[in-house]
Amino acid sequence: MDHMTQCPACLSLDTTRLFSVSATEAAQILVIKEGPYRARHHALVSLIRKKWNGNQCEMRSCNNCGFGFASPFVAGDAEFYNLAYPTVRYPKMKWEFAKTREVLRSLPTDGARALEVAAGHGSFLDLCVPEIFSPHHVTATEFSDESVRVLRGKGYEAVRADIRAEELKPRARSFDFIFLFQVIEHMDDLDGLFASLADLSKPGASIFVAVPNIRWIKYREANRSLIDMPPTHIGRWTPEAFAAVAARHSLSVKTHEIEPFSAAKFVRDDLVFSHFERAYRRGTIANKARSLKSKRLRLVAELAEAVTSAPSRFGALAKGLRGRQSMGGAALWVHMTRDRS
Repeated sequence: MDHMTQCPACLSLDTTRLFSVSATEAAQILVIKEGPYRARHHALVSLIRKKWNGNQCEMRSCNNCGFGFASPFVAGDAEFYNLAYPTVRYPKMKWEFAKTREVLRSLPTDGARALEVAAGHGSFLDLCVPEIFSPHHVTATEFSDESVRVLRGKGYEAVRADIRAEELKPRARSFDFIFLFQVIEHMDDLDGLFASLADLSKPGASIFVAVPNIRWIKYREANRSLIDMPPTHIGRWTPEAFAAVAARHSLSVKTHEIEPFSAAKFVRDDLVFSHFERAYRRGTIANKARSLKSKRLRLVAELAEAVTSAPSRFGALAKGLRGRQSMGGAALWVHMTRDRS
């Protein structure tokens, strides 16, 4: 597949290459080759090469809107995620959940219909039902059979489909609220996505989105921590990028906010993600710990490695803590609205 240099968000041709990665390198960050994971690693390498139609992918940055994007700009599919993440844990609470619920309480929601894209087990919806929404007025999309079962068990309508799929076309102008938390960074075909958001929304509807804060990504990659690797995350969003895509699809960015900085969360994430970076480098102590067959021994060994390596992170942590005001927290939250026309 040919590499694209045009920004998928604002369509500018003024973009800069950040780095290149091979399919083997990308797979190693997701599933290490060592220990009991060899077969899954090799299957993942083959699948990534198929997705990229080649062995290399670039990460680029737009000099106009700041959007970071993979080239080729191709998202992972269900087969990819089943290989890369066979088990997923869904948090009960996130900052963006609380922020969105706070805003919803100030808006008219009586009888409103809501759609959450990639809802997991419904942790956000559980915070809003029945106080804000009736469970019978809630629809969720999910690919996971287990998640669909859990969602339906809670009384939510669960649809096993992509938001851009034909199955949702009959729902045009059905929803007063749409939620996408930590999902858009995984998605390609941005114009198709935003067109679907506009089509599914009633005039004046609200769309709430949360994505990783690009400043945290830049910090990690500049300080020998975990690389935000395609084809898992293929988009690195900024408020300007959201505004650019939204403007093409009858949507407007009403407001945006970066999660407040938490020193405890920042330090914890740095120690965890820097451990992961070492674990993916073959021959390191972290790599050997991660390749142990016993789950219990692996957890103990990885924890011990992360703790003993903590002093080596003091310099990077000090740099991040000094820049906490400009960096902010882990998430960027965006509230968009559907034009009333």
